[in-house]
Amino acid sequence: MSDLTIKHAGSTVTQTRQEVLSNNKKLSQMNIDSFDITATLTSHGTSGDVMFVTTKIENAVATKGGSAILQSLSAVLTTNSTDASGTGSSATGPFKLVFTSNSQVLGTVSDSLGNRVVDGGGTGGIDNWSRAVLDDTLAIVSVSNIVDMGELAVASKTNIGAVLTAASDSRDIYVWGITDSTNDYNGATISLKFGIVQD
Repeated sequence: MSDLTIKHAGSTVTQTRQEVLSNNKKLSQMNIDSFDITATLTSHGTSGDVMFVTTKIENAVATKGGSAILQSLSAVLTTNSTDASGTGSSATGPFKLVFTSNSQVLGTVSDSLGNRVVDGGGTGGIDNWSRAVLDDTLAIVSVSNIVDMGELAVASKTNIGAVLTAASDSRDIYVWGITDSTNDYNGATISLKFGIVQD
């Protein structure tokens, strides 16, 4: 903040002006945090399937109905529920992550996209691929930087900059996955870490 002094007709008035922050300065004053989730992967080697179902990123935004910026993500995945028996080279195919403010579970693991199931594991008799559900989609992020680490594969993406806005009564964001290759994950587990800037 800075002071502005005005002199007029012998009178002096001092006003305090709010500082206009640069993008970098504003970013440095925001809370940056990381959030971890795990999910069970598909057991089919088909591109365009549900890779893993809707999973909560708890308290991803600072206030109910608030917004945050997804800045980065990393993932560890493999092709066997026992990591030591996995093959990282078989898990290096690209995939997509879909971020939403809606907790509705969209189908089941290995379902093809749009496989119309009422509820799909959610509640309230909702058609899981309806406009009412899909309208809450916030971002779709493609992940293709995936490295074979032996039994495991490690993925990373930075400088995403996607705005994530929670439902008005929630601080949570949700994510689910779409296969984008013919990798067969054999029902293994994915571990995801999200770098989120909270406003």
